[in-house]
Parts: sequence; C-alpha cells; structure tokens
Amino acid sequence: MTRFFTCFVVLCLVVCSAAQDKCCLKENMFAITSGSLLGLHADMEFSASSQEIFSVVDYTTSRFMYNSTAYTSDNNVSYTMVIDDFEQKVEWNIDFNTKKCQKVPFPEGKQMPVRCVPDNANFVKQVTYSGGTLVNMWYYPIKSPIQDGQVVITLTDKGCLPAGTSYVGKITNSGQEGKRGDILIVNRYSRPINV
Repeated sequence: MTRFFTCFVVLCLVVCSAAQDKCCLKENMFAITSGSLLGLHADMEFSASSQEIFSVVDYTTSRFMYNSTAYTSDNNVSYTMVIDDFEQKVEWNIDFNTKKCQKVPFPEGKQMPVRCVPDNANFVKQVTYSGGTLVNMWYYPIKSPIQDGQVVITLTDKGCLPAGTSYVGKITNSGQEGKRGDILIVNRYSRPINV
C-alpha cells in the first residue's frame, strides 16, 4: 500500500495550475512535506493510517524521492523511502524497520508525474484557505491499471504550488499480489522549498 500511496502523492504533488492555466509549474527541483490520511477496504478488511511524507522532486534527472513515516490504526509505525527513477524505469524501496532495500521494475502503467493538470480536469472554483491563501480547485477522473477513481486537487493561485489533494476510488496494489480494494486518501501540503 505504501508504494501505491507514494506514487499517488507524487501525481498529486506535481499536477499544477494557476487560475485556469493548466501548465504552470516551472520549478525543475523542489522539496515539499505532506500529511495524509488513508483508508483502505479490501477483502472484507478495513485499514486506516496516517502518513507524513517528505518529497524531493527533480525533473532534471527524472528522479523523485519520498521519505515516509506511517502510523497505522494498530499502533505500528513504519519508516520507508521510495526513490523513483523514470529514466531506468525502476524504484528503490528502502524499509528502515527491516533494514532492507529492494530494487523493482515499475508496475505497468506508471508514468512520470507531469507539470500540468490533466486535459480532462475541470476547474471547480477558487477559494481562500485560512491565512488568506487563494487556491484553485480542480476535479478529474483517473483510470490506469493500478487506479480507477476521482481526484480533487487544490493549488495556490500564486506560484501554482500544491495545497491539498483527495482521491477516492479503487486501487490495485502491485505490492500485494494485485490485491484490489476501495481507498480514500486526503493530503495536505506544507510550503514547498526550492532546491
């Protein structure tokens, strides 16, 4: 589930827009932190977790890193890092709890995150977050071999930076023998850092 979740986070992390401009992210490298809540229902079982993720986005080398601390409903804590290399089409999964590192090929359908809101996205509205930050909200359906659902993304009006995302739908987790389930993910991003 962590691999899917980090793939989804980067998708939402770099899909951007300003006003109604669908391609406004200009930074080649930046870092951002996010806090997320996740609920998964599969095979008559329900699990919930929260995650704190520190991400580094590097378009110059086509590499993306996600350092995650996950807290589960059964009081377990996991520390993982995922590094996606889109030139080699591999990801490294580092589990700090078990002290194991695994290099695996990308699952079918995995694509490098884009700098634009998808063409099928619809502008919903502009709202003001607490503190006076003006954000734009977009909605779009997403369908791939690993996910089938709907995304809502909010981006700052100035700078086109991710402010929040949510996803509801179905996932197929390649890390658990193709297990399919229903999922809800809600992310909130902090202020990005240019690197």
